[in-house]
Amino acid sequence: MKYRALIVSGPNASEDIKGYLDGTKTQFREIMKVQPTATISLGGLVFFKGVESDAPRGNMGDRLYVKEAWFNDADYNQAPIIVYKTETPSFPLGSSSWKSAVTMPREYSRITLEITGIRVGRLNEISEEDAVKEIGSYGFEFEKMINFISRWESKHGKGSFDNRWCWVYDVKLVES
Repeated sequence: MKYRALIVSGPNASEDIKGYLDGTKTQFREIMKVQPTATISLGGLVFFKGVESDAPRGNMGDRLYVKEAWFNDADYNQAPIIVYKTETPSFPLGSSSWKSAVTMPREYSRITLEITGIRVGRLNEISEEDAVKEIGSYGFEFEKMINFISRWESKHGKGSFDNRWCWVYDVKLVES
């Protein structure tokens, strides 16, 4: 079992963090850096040509520690007092700014996810069931797909919900 970082940032970060914490966000997608040049289908299985062989986030059973916007509110030489932007959207008094999720040390991460499934799929072929797993409890049931597409494009840019291939990760919260 390996541990890898999962940076959660951008316009949907607070909703994603809350979804991981309450167990309703159990899936995420990552666009494949190298898109397949060809696919062959045999008996329901799809084989790719020109694709990296390993999923970049790890394998089933591996764990992801979530990095999010944070701040150490302790005075110099004191034990850390970690404040998370998701829990305290307005910045603590007397502080300069939130620290980027990229800079969060592993020991300050409060969320660990286990990878329970990995597959490859086209972004625009997402099912309603998977859309709900992606957005967690922060969307309306009757607008599942609209909500997912809107959130995707707010993070990746207008028109980014297209036909590209993605890694699809199923995850579950690891209780500490």
